[in-house]
Amino acid sequence: VELSASIALDGVPMNGDSIYITLPAGTSFVSGSYTAGANAPAGPPQTIGQLLRLPLPTNLPANAVLTFTFSVRYDDPAGCADKIVSLQTREKTQAVCGATVCDVYVATSEALLNLNAQNPELQLTNFQIQQTGGQSTFSANLENVGSTSASNPVVEVYHDQNGNGQIDPSDPLVATINHNGTVTSGATVGLNGNINLNSAAYCDLIALIPADENCACSDKIFPLGGNQVVTEGIGLCIVQPVTVGTDSIPGNIYTWLTTDGLSCTNCANAIFNPGSNVQSGALITLVLQEKAGDCTIERRFDIQFGGNFGIESTTQTVCQGTSATLEATAGGLSYQWSGPGITNPNQQTQIVTPLGNSVYQVTVTFTGGCTGTGSVVVNVNPSSNKTSTLTTCEGVPVQVFSDLTTDQPGSYTKTYLGFNGCDSVVTVNLVVPNGQSESTVTICKGDSIIIAGTVFKEPGVKCVDLASSSGCDSTHCTTVLVVDNPDIAPVDSVILQLGEEITLDGPNGFNNYEWTPPGDLSCADCEDPVATPDTSTTFILVVKDGNGCRDTVGYRVFICDVDKYLRDIPNAFTPNNDDANDVFKPVPNEGAEMIVSVIIYDRWGAKVYEGFGNSAGWDGTIKGKPAPSDVYVYIVTAECSGVQKKKTGEVTLIR
Repeated sequence: VELSASIALDGVPMNGDSIYITLPAGTSFVSGSYTAGANAPAGPPQTIGQLLRLPLPTNLPANAVLTFTFSVRYDDPAGCADKIVSLQTREKTQAVCGATVCDVYVATSEALLNLNAQNPELQLTNFQIQQTGGQSTFSANLENVGSTSASNPVVEVYHDQNGNGQIDPSDPLVATINHNGTVTSGATVGLNGNINLNSAAYCDLIALIPADENCACSDKIFPLGGNQVVTEGIGLCIVQPVTVGTDSIPGNIYTWLTTDGLSCTNCANAIFNPGSNVQSGALITLVLQEKAGDCTIERRFDIQFGGNFGIESTTQTVCQGTSATLEATAGGLSYQWSGPGITNPNQQTQIVTPLGNSVYQVTVTFTGGCTGTGSVVVNVNPSSNKTSTLTTCEGVPVQVFSDLTTDQPGSYTKTYLGFNGCDSVVTVNLVVPNGQSESTVTICKGDSIIIAGTVFKEPGVKCVDLASSSGCDSTHCTTVLVVDNPDIAPVDSVILQLGEEITLDGPNGFNNYEWTPPGDLSCADCEDPVATPDTSTTFILVVKDGNGCRDTVGYRVFICDVDKYLRDIPNAFTPNNDDANDVFKPVPNEGAEMIVSVIIYDRWGAKVYEGFGNSAGWDGTIKGKPAPSDVYVYIVTAECSGVQKKKTGEVTLIR
């Protein structure tokens, strides 16, 4: 849910004055959702549990209006308790706390907002149990009496073993029944499913509509005990004696409420002998009452003797979105239904919610091998749903319905009874263009932007009067925020041997990375590329943050190549003080190589010069006197990053 706030200042804010927002339990602030409007602090708010704090800007005049928006998320089923958002302005002041002076924050105003969310509310009606071939089947109607739709609702059935009417941890789950689809507000759908339970526990069943699975506010419990009616169908191809009844449980009392043709009237099982008045096609119902303490089970046995098997239901007409109940001839060994919305085709009774006029068919197989087929039509009258849109200006009420005139934006709904007996729902969306709109743009320090002809380099607000297409005048204010550019610390140079690689450790937390030159890097747009240069290189990194603001930093990588360094030694020099080639030494380059020593010998092997370090170099003198033109022998030793090499050669001194 997105919330918006507007605050009018009645004085100039002082340092520490703040806006405090208290969120209700079960909700949380959506990170990144805060958007500053006119005059509002840049944000984001400081968050401590359910409390948000926004310091008021101190550069605002009295009567300034602040606006901002933010979003909250429901962390439990929405709208199930009071959801009050409190917004306060608090003024920082000093008070005496014990023996010292301390800062306190005094509330100077407050606004409350109730988050009115909507929820489905489900209930069960028309609960029944049927038995076919030893399998118990649960069926009921599920009605949504809430204010909003329920999606894929779930109902659970438990065996209440201790009979306390509640669901205890030890009570076993005997059925989970799902409805795949949406149950709109006011609609009813049919549920059916198998129950994994023996008949002795029929009086101790509890249905649960769990809150979490149904986005409801609380669990709903429906005790299904008391006086249960259990129907079992028996189908026979011809008129013949048939055994009816149930398993006898010691202590239970059995009484047949229909006695004609039965071999006994107070036993759990009896033989029914049809009389001469029972003809082929007759349907006989026998009723056995079973009492177990306070629980009474009425067992109905529907016996079909031959005749026309198939559909018991006649053509039905329902409104769109409501259910129809279809029944096949009772007593079949098996059922096979077909038609739109059939989810369990092997049950005698089907509850369907067709989208349009539909035909349903069933094939029933009975004891003795005979079969019957049938079909039924369900006609669906449409429920009319119409939506329209109206637009008006602020302060100009418009007639939405005959009994409603308003200028408040929103969706308004009214239900009428249609000519076909089905509801007609009319929804009118009333649009009221906001006379005051706002936006915020962010620029980096040093940049500029043009808003409605005004150039901004510093923070500010630009408001423009607009004439909208709806004919409603409005004012749009754009707030310009200026944020600092990133500030990356310089990076030390590194030295590598030729052929080695190094990972350039870029600063983390930025939205965009751009490295140049990219040729010797494993990637040019990642945070930490691997560099494998073959010459000394300065890699330049440009980073951008979430606002598009940037900074640049250089990564200098020196490559050690002592062999190349020693190759570049002159073979002649001219010490004539003309500042050109006056000293003999290796030719300097941009690498990290260093001279260890330079030793010079004359042609007779006498050492005429020895120097150490990068300043070593022979100026062509021997003991302070100019050496004669001749060929001399040198030994130059150089190193880089711990690797040391030497070279011997000849150099000609020319005068």
